[in-house]
Amino acid sequence: MINYKVRGRPRKATREDLSFRAMEIYRHQGFSRVSFNEICRRLDIAKPSIYRNFGSEEGLITSALELHGLDVFKKLNKIIQTDEKFIVQLEKLQDFFINIPLAYNQGCLLIQARRIQGDLSKEAVELLISIEQQFVKTIELWIKSAIRRKEVSKNVKPRIGAHLILSLIGFCQTAISSGKSSKDVREVMSLSLLSLTSPQA
Repeated sequence: MINYKVRGRPRKATREDLSFRAMEIYRHQGFSRVSFNEICRRLDIAKPSIYRNFGSEEGLITSALELHGLDVFKKLNKIIQTDEKFIVQLEKLQDFFINIPLAYNQGCLLIQARRIQGDLSKEAVELLISIEQQFVKTIELWIKSAIRRKEVSKNVKPRIGAHLILSLIGFCQTAISSGKSSKDVREVMSLSLLSLTSPQA
């Protein structure tokens, strides 16, 4: 069993510390599979402290979701903001998103949140929409740059390409979490993503 407690942590944990540890719990257990009481127990903190720091359980979820989004963007940018060829970056992007559900049983928190957004607070849903919009914009710019370098077919519309990648990320998270082999998932993703690449690449 994973021990989520941090030895030697200060008696008054910071908001950032609580958000990070809550994010790790949600990554392993899922938003809908762990109760608020269990979260408090694993964080080793009383409910009033959660309310004081986040306003509510929903505030803690929103904070954990925001932190996860920042982590995803940091790793995404590390992949796409290089001088490597588009197809190499694309393969690394596949590796990154395939490895998330392999590392965390419930997969990416953003994909989880999209599935249960009807149960989330207004703030969490607005954050999720904002993160997805930022993701699409980031991928659009990446594809536009690759088109200029003639590594992506000029017939590809960057926004449609971005939504294709977003859809495939959702597919790979769901497929692997439900027991499909990562090899099969990779082959499906690779076949779909080939539609983006230019014959000249």
